[in-house]
Amino acid sequence: MKPQASGSPLPTRVIDCANPSAPRLVVSETLGETLVPYVALSYVWGKNASHCTYQENYETYLEGIDYDVIPQTIRDAIRTTHNLGMRYIWIDAFCIIQNCEEDKKEELAKMGGIYQNAYFTLIASSAPSGDAGFLQDRALPPHYRIPYYRSDGGLGSVCVGRRGNTVPAVVPGKEPVDRRAWCFQEWLLSPRKLLYTSDTLRYHCQTTARPVEDSIRAIRTVQSAVLDHAFLPLERAILANPDLAELSPDEHFARQCMLWGLIVSNYTQRQLSVKTDRLLAFMAIAERFDAIWQPERHPGRYIAGLWEKFLPRDLLWYRELAGHAWQDDSLRPRPAEYLAPSWAWSSLDAHVVTRAGAAYDGGLQDACEVLRCNVTLVDKGLPYGRVSAGHLKLSA
Repeated sequence: MKPQASGSPLPTRVIDCANPSAPRLVVSETLGETLVPYVALSYVWGKNASHCTYQENYETYLEGIDYDVIPQTIRDAIRTTHNLGMRYIWIDAFCIIQNCEEDKKEELAKMGGIYQNAYFTLIASSAPSGDAGFLQDRALPPHYRIPYYRSDGGLGSVCVGRRGNTVPAVVPGKEPVDRRAWCFQEWLLSPRKLLYTSDTLRYHCQTTARPVEDSIRAIRTVQSAVLDHAFLPLERAILANPDLAELSPDEHFARQCMLWGLIVSNYTQRQLSVKTDRLLAFMAIAERFDAIWQPERHPGRYIAGLWEKFLPRDLLWYRELAGHAWQDDSLRPRPAEYLAPSWAWSSLDAHVVTRAGAAYDGGLQDACEVLRCNVTLVDKGLPYGRVSAGHLKLSA
């Protein structure tokens, strides 16, 4: 793999991987040439944050990062970046000054673009924490779901287990990153991804997914296939799915609404260590979606997870109980911390299903009229971010 410069500027800071045993933090504008391809990392942090960049160690990290303080997952990412012929990698723990609110605000606002412009993103899917790493040999699991082609040409699967073990009826196959909310926008916005999963190495781009070097092919769900090209321009999305060329403008709009519903449902099944990040961890997705709505059908302002012109129907969201044990989504009290107004799905720490399809159903009549709806942003510089209050007035 020898990538060409993509024309996208480097993020504010990156880690120089020229010597993977002695990496250092660099300020991109000091490099002279900033139109250089770079890698991004998506991973589960875990509880250890002692290695992060703080104001106190910032100058030291510019000279060099002590290899002994770097968690194994990040060591593996730096080494992989170097081995793939790339020099720079963006890792949030090191490239954002974690105890500087102004720096965090500026870098959070850029995060969507950072993942969108990365040449590719390394996803440490199998690592439950930053200390775990992702390059180690995998142990054979007690049960294994193996895909195969059926006689009718379709893709099926068979579950195989070791002798004496009971084979479960369903194997969820969820990886640690699939449970984390911040990792969702990183996966969704990255145009190219290398996924280091528990059972295989996979390459995903916006039009296809492939196992690396003929490894066992993971079963790709319909939802994953749809979301992989959610933000592609229509002419390129058609290359991935030729059926899209047959859709009318109304059907394209219906597809966008369906994608929004899928994205909200997927995101709200994931967990946050800091509950007040509910809107922040979704911010880059909302901003990207705001840019791709059809101009003549744009739903107006984004309001804490809802859209202004869709409000009578967006308010029909409901809380969904967990379908699998790994989701850990039993009924629980509303969060003690204020997340959003109670009429917005973002006010709950729970799996939510929206009535996104109702937004384009012309046969439905709104049962109410929105007289006024406003939210107060915690930071006006982050229009898709946290809110501190909200007001809604309806007439029915």
